[in-house]
Amino acid sequence: MLTPARCVSLLLVVADAAQAASQLWQPRITRYDHLADIGSNHTLMRRTIDELTDPSPIDARSIDKRYLIRTLDLMQPWPNHEVRYCFATPEDKQALFYNLKDAIDRWWWVGLDQSVYKWTEVDDNECQSHRSTLLLVKRGRDGAGHTTTTGYIPADSSTGSEGPVMILDDTDWGGYDNKIGTFAHEIGHAWGLFHEHQNPNFWRIEDGFVDANFGTVFGNDNFHCENLVGYDTALAAAQADLGPEGGKDICKSVATAGQYHFAADAFLPWTPSIVFAPPGHNFADVDWTSIMIYPSHTSSSNGLPVITAPGGAIIVQNHYPTPQDVTGINLVYTTPMQNLGPFLNQAGNSQFNSFQSLYKQSRGEKGC
Repeated sequence: MLTPARCVSLLLVVADAAQAASQLWQPRITRYDHLADIGSNHTLMRRTIDELTDPSPIDARSIDKRYLIRTLDLMQPWPNHEVRYCFATPEDKQALFYNLKDAIDRWWWVGLDQSVYKWTEVDDNECQSHRSTLLLVKRGRDGAGHTTTTGYIPADSSTGSEGPVMILDDTDWGGYDNKIGTFAHEIGHAWGLFHEHQNPNFWRIEDGFVDANFGTVFGNDNFHCENLVGYDTALAAAQADLGPEGGKDICKSVATAGQYHFAADAFLPWTPSIVFAPPGHNFADVDWTSIMIYPSHTSSSNGLPVITAPGGAIIVQNHYPTPQDVTGINLVYTTPMQNLGPFLNQAGNSQFNSFQSLYKQSRGEKGC
């Protein structure tokens, strides 16, 4: 990921102020063997997969959520390459500890260097006294789903942030591999990684996607925005404000989608003021097996794919990080992060007022 030639997940250092919170729903999982053909020249490996799909319409009460917090501020690497965390309650630790350990082990297995990167639990006393600088791990309840602060963002009273947080749903709704894979995905966010599929370099600018950067991978033929949960509601609200044509921007602009709390904001290309991304624009530049890429049916309201590979091939659920994902973390922690301001939470930024308003409404949550 984020190699000189490939991008698995984006590290987005400064976010667009218009991107507020939205909920992203994930349908239940069915298991089957799948052979995905991509055009005439590319074939994905045949294997047994857990794919996010459901042939029947889904209502919100039966759908699982997964969140990613995108704090609209500077996303910093964790000091000394160490994620220091604690559990919110003893019950949360009992429910999550071993699954979280299995998930971080998947990162070690694929090559994240344990002598450099540390995943360290602290005791209850330190959890209380240093909460603002620790990752607080909580068990999701009542369908709360998965939530993770991206990277290290300490508490900030001006935005209401109390410090980094990770909320994990330990419901075994997709089988063990899917659950641990989802935890591993959230760990990727905790280290500072964003989504592979939102790399602007992969999106076709000629199809009208705001922030697209002359890509050839994703466009009108394989991003099916109308299949997303909440599409009709978001479209009606946007058209009431922006007119019939302007309302369609919920499927073209990540900022507009976020404004209307619509799940497309977790799919569309997203270019903040600063983006670390390699120059690749084509099929071969995508790591289709990344832990940080969405399966095709994520957030589908009707069992139809939301996003596919070129030619309509289904993107499957991945359960393990890839070496490119590890390379992405290495890049996050070795790239100098200076002279990047003024940031959105600083008065010198032209978007400061918008940022303050949107952040306080969303509490920093961003659907993912």
